[in-house]
Amino acid sequence: MTCTTERSAALVSEQLELYRRMWVLRLLDMALQELRIDGLLKEPVQAMFGQEAVAIGATAALRPSDAVTTSVPPSPARPAGLGRVFPWARPSPS
Repeated sequence: MTCTTERSAALVSEQLELYRRMWVLRLLDMALQELRIDGLLKEPVQAMFGQEAVAIGATAALRPSDAVTTSVPPSPARPAGLGRVFPWARPSPS
């Protein structure tokens, strides 16, 4: 495979876009953490500093036909139970 100047420039452009996305995610994480510390965000927020490359790299590898699901393990601040996240998953009142 020959690496042309145009292809090399495209690779650099793609890499810079991934890096930009990682920084946007880091800044969002920092802003949410500050809101939580200041008491302006009441819901539990788990800072994921250092995990930006995982999220950006995983989503960059997705194809349009791929399906994605996520999960976050329960913690004392976020007990198990889908009803807190998905209202339709709450048990019906008896």
